[in-house]
Amino acid sequence: MAAPIDELLATVRKACLPGIWSQGVKLAREGAVFDRHPRGETIVARVRSGAIAPTVTLYPADGEWTCDCGGKIDPCPHVAATAIAAAQGFAEVPQGGAGGAGGAGG
Repeated sequence: MAAPIDELLATVRKACLPGIWSQGVKLAREGAVFDRHPRGETIVARVRSGAIAPTVTLYPADGEWTCDCGGKIDPCPHVAATAIAAAQGFAEVPQGGAGGAGGAGG
C-alpha cells in the first residue's frame, strides 16, 4: 500500500493541468519549497515564487490541500511543488542553515 503522501502526490498530479504540473516540478527542483513544518498528519511549507512566498498545507491522509496564493487554478504550482518535495522527503532543498535566504538561485 502506498504512503499517504504518495497517494496525495498522485491525486495532485492527476488534478493538475500539464503546465501547472511543470511549474511545480520546476519549483521543486529549484528547492523553492522551504520553512517546512510537519504538524501531526499535515505538512505546512512555504514556496518561493516571486515577491511573496505562499503557504501550502497538505493533508495527505485526507487527500486534500490548501494554498494561500489566491490563484484561480487549483491545484496551483505551489501545491504541486510542495507535494513533490514532500514525497521526496524534501531531499532537494538546498542546505544553508536556518532562516537564510539562500543565494545561488540557478
